[in-house]
Amino acid sequence: MHRSDNRWRQGLRASAAMAVLAVMASLAGCGGSGTTPVTNPTNTNSNQGNGTQGTRSIFGFITDATTSAAISGATVTASGITATTGSDGKYTLNGLPNTGNISITASATGYTSKTETVTSLTQAEQDIPLLPSTVPSPPPPPNFTR
Repeated sequence: MHRSDNRWRQGLRASAAMAVLAVMASLAGCGGSGTTPVTNPTNTNSNQGNGTQGTRSIFGFITDATTSAAISGATVTASGITATTGSDGKYTLNGLPNTGNISITASATGYTSKTETVTSLTQAEQDIPLLPSTVPSPPPPPNFTR
C-alpha cells in the first residue's frame, strides 16, 4: 500500500465522520416534528440523561384528555424553558437541568393547565393530556307529557 493511499483513506474517514456529526447536530437542533423549542444558548454541556450534571431534554405529546386528539399550539414550560407544540401535539424541551425533579406545565386555549413532575433522571418522555376548560352541558331530558 502506498503512503498516498493511506492519507486518502484517513481523509475519507475524517470526512465521513464530519458528515455524520453534521447530520446528528442538525437532527438534535430540530426539536422534533412541528415543535418550536426554546433553549438556553449559554449552556453548552450536553451530558443529557446520563445522571451527571449538565443538561437534558424531555419531549412528549400534549393531547385532549377526552378525545386523545393532538393539541396544536399548546405552551409547555419547565425550568424557565418554553416550547410550543406543533400540529402533531409534540413538544421538546432542551437545556433542562440534569438534577432533581422537573415540573412541566402545559397550557392551551380552551383547556385547563396541567403540571406533571418528572422524577427520574433517565426519563426522557412525558405526555400530558389536558381537560377541556368548559365541558358541554348534557342535553335536557326529553319531555314525554302531552
